[in-house]
Amino acid sequence: MCIPAAARRAAPDAVLSFRACRIVLSLALLAPHAARARPGGAPPPAEPAVERVGEPAADPRPARPEPVEGTTAEPPADDELSELIGPELAAELRADEAAITGETAADPAYLSPGGGADSRSGGTLGASNLMNPAISLVVNVAGSYFTDETHVARGGHVPTENGIHVQEAEFAVEAAVDPYFHLKGYFVFGLTFFETEEVYAETLRLPGGLKVRLGQMLAPFGRTNPTHPHAWEFVDAPLPSQRFFSGEGLRSPGLELSWLAPLPFYLKAYASASMPDVPQPGSSPDEATFGADEDDDFLYLGRLETFLPLSDSWSLLLGASALTGPSGQGAGTRSEVFGGDLFLRHKPTQGSSHFEFDLTFEGAFRQRQFPANRLADWAISGEAALRLAQQWKMAFRGDAAEGDLVRGATMTGPAVDMGEERGTMSVTFFPTEFSLLRLQGTLSHPHGEAWSGPEWVGEVFVQAGLVVGAHGAHPF
Repeated sequence: MCIPAAARRAAPDAVLSFRACRIVLSLALLAPHAARARPGGAPPPAEPAVERVGEPAADPRPARPEPVEGTTAEPPADDELSELIGPELAAELRADEAAITGETAADPAYLSPGGGADSRSGGTLGASNLMNPAISLVVNVAGSYFTDETHVARGGHVPTENGIHVQEAEFAVEAAVDPYFHLKGYFVFGLTFFETEEVYAETLRLPGGLKVRLGQMLAPFGRTNPTHPHAWEFVDAPLPSQRFFSGEGLRSPGLELSWLAPLPFYLKAYASASMPDVPQPGSSPDEATFGADEDDDFLYLGRLETFLPLSDSWSLLLGASALTGPSGQGAGTRSEVFGGDLFLRHKPTQGSSHFEFDLTFEGAFRQRQFPANRLADWAISGEAALRLAQQWKMAFRGDAAEGDLVRGATMTGPAVDMGEERGTMSVTFFPTEFSLLRLQGTLSHPHGEAWSGPEWVGEVFVQAGLVVGAHGAHPF
């Protein structure tokens, strides 16, 4: 039985029950009207939205009707509800419903798709995710075969011996914290390891095209480093990333500032300071490009990128990056890495064809100081990916590296030469947007003073990738 007003004033603890009774009563009165408003009574089930990688997330909420000119955007009063339960009770009921569901007449900009988010963040997640973050799990499993036991270490979680391997399982959670911050966390684990891949907060409402990220992040150097392995076209990373930043890329705690210039074309600048001495898990022997000598040593990064829409079907992204920091060898020694990248995409807008063509070039040059020496090496990579049908994709990659390489935990000792040329091809089948099956073949030609294995090495990988949950779109 509902509690009268006098009893409510005498017993404040009963207010919740009273409000619950009013909501139940009102919903019962409104149910017949809602059923008559829709043919067949109940609404049809909604189809789940499918988000494609690299495309902004669609807004799952129905569009609100635009207000008529000369009126406000407030929803019209429900005269029938007011007549049934009174205007004051109807107003309180609407307020209770808004508090419970989180829906209002106009959601703030930071909860709208793309509101306050740039192309790297993949958009925001909607009002419901304030209390329900987007949670997902991505699993990569691979089988591998090498023609010789002696082969180049690829780093990261790329298989290093014949057999079946769980490469990684990525657990991701992200949501808007409030109108000012968005929080993201990506945690990677396997049979014998657990890593924090990324965990950072980013601002949403800074003026002047500014954005700040704080936490552990993948450095925005080139095309491959800021992305996660499950978004790659291949099982392993290209040689510039493998040789200079390990197989999983350069990541460390730091602070990043980005600025979108107010120009008629897209131009964005990045600057960051981070810790240089975080070990990169599962890396190749020459991982230690940087290392801290003193407590106040930092790794500094700068990047400039521009996007050019060449036509309705062609687009081009150009970027240049630079890194400088201590080499970890004492005596004020430093390391620098300079890189450039190009990404060309062709995606027809006419007709129903699923054909897509992506072309990626990356190159980097590194020099490292030692107390009595300076080492230099370089690496380049070119990738071409073609989507031939909705469920089929083919990719080709050629990369090369050359120059001085130092092995050993302390990176001291004489320089040795190490180079490699490599060709890779992959074919990927997508049963749905949430799974893939990939076959990859690689022919590698390592050489130089530091190499004691065979002249040619063949590598074959079979990979399966699966994703469950709401996983945000990846950057363009």
